[in-house]
Amino acid sequence: MNQYYIGPSLSDPEKAFQIEIHLDIPEGVSDLFFPYWRPGRYEPGNFVKWSRNLVIQGEIESLNVQKIQPNHWLLKSPAAQRIKISYEWCFHELNAGSSFMSSELFYVNPVNLFCFLSQSEQEEIELLIEVNEGWKYAGGLPVNWQQDKKRWLLKASCFDQLADSPFAFAPVISKFQWISEEVEFNCHSIGQLPMPWREGDYSSMIQFTDFQVKMMNGFPVKDYHYIFIFTPHRMRHGVEHCNSTMIVMGQGDVSDEVFYDEILSIASHELFHTWNVKYCRPKDLLPYDFTQSQYSGTGFITEGITTYYGELMLWQSGVWSWEKMANCILDWFNIHLNNPGRFSSSLIDSSIDTWIDGYVKGTPGRKVSIYNEGALLAFLTDVFIIKSTSGKKSLDDVMRAMLLNFNTQTRGYTIDDYWHTVEDIAGAVPSQLISLCSQPEDYASEVLTALEWIEQKCRINTSESGRLEVVAIALQEHNKLSNRHC
Repeated sequence: MNQYYIGPSLSDPEKAFQIEIHLDIPEGVSDLFFPYWRPGRYEPGNFVKWSRNLVIQGEIESLNVQKIQPNHWLLKSPAAQRIKISYEWCFHELNAGSSFMSSELFYVNPVNLFCFLSQSEQEEIELLIEVNEGWKYAGGLPVNWQQDKKRWLLKASCFDQLADSPFAFAPVISKFQWISEEVEFNCHSIGQLPMPWREGDYSSMIQFTDFQVKMMNGFPVKDYHYIFIFTPHRMRHGVEHCNSTMIVMGQGDVSDEVFYDEILSIASHELFHTWNVKYCRPKDLLPYDFTQSQYSGTGFITEGITTYYGELMLWQSGVWSWEKMANCILDWFNIHLNNPGRFSSSLIDSSIDTWIDGYVKGTPGRKVSIYNEGALLAFLTDVFIIKSTSGKKSLDDVMRAMLLNFNTQTRGYTIDDYWHTVEDIAGAVPSQLISLCSQPEDYASEVLTALEWIEQKCRINTSESGRLEVVAIALQEHNKLSNRHC
């Protein structure tokens, strides 16, 4: 069994973790890797850059160690043996994809800081954690306290499960639990709770969660964990995982209502990722390969559709009014209209280019956002299906069919698979709809037409500075998008 240990650095506990790993290797050559990227962030992570004082040694025989890439070592052993790997890993920021430690928090995203042998990725792992006995735990893996050794123990079936299972310990963690369709849902919170939760009101979380589970005809795991870390400074970041989501939020100077809407929005988004990417995944990402880049043009599905559904499910479940949902669509539209990148890069190309600069501004006008543009395309596709089937079908039916035919237990999907599924549900797919993701396109006329069809009156104004702005003239609460479940 592979065994991992993590605790505070003995020499620098305020800036680094101490890592120790014990692995079995065969006689001959083995490959040791540091993860190059992490799930949910399709860009180089280069996590090895935060490690130092790396020592790799055989516990019985001498070991020849050769570094051949920044995150890749060849280990040549004269005999099968147990090896020991030790190093420090320096934490540097707190967000939903990082790892961090302070006097009040021990937070680990395993894919950041644990190296692995490619030959033993499927072996079971024990993770030993040195943190205070009295602290509380939040995470998707079960945890046990080893009284005799004064440490915590987590177990994972393989490295992929460990890499996708962040966890946190803290002196105080608020926890709220409920059951939906025989699935146990947990909401763990570290830090200052938002106003409704301070009063014990989790009804909105329950409402949109239950709605999503029923809409998707069940949930792929037996338990799920919303893990929130609330910061005193302004922050908004979430990452999806196999049976959890890590969300780091800070209110800053926004109102309680705005902040709570942001919490619900990001939580709804990350929950929908459970189906759309964790258990129904593009062929390009199945399985995850942490040793190198995994390019995929499917970002308009994985992130764009999830962005759309994150907000749609809040409205459809009754948590949000139509006005809030409509304003999200108009926000996506405004961003699209004022990004000249729509004329130079397609959604598919911009999806591949997240590995270059997809999460930062980069060169002005070079690319579009797979989140924003993808959400607009999802809206257009949804309206097209509802219109084509007289309200009998919607994008919901596409997502359920995709989950059935392309789940991670069967096979991953391609872009063509997605459009063929839309065609199966709607009866046809216009070439213009496909062109909106495969070519640099201006969506303006298509979005205005779709808004008009669902009975929303809008116009595009031009400010003195030349900025375009979509303005709602009249928003109809009961509209044709409401009839998606007829």
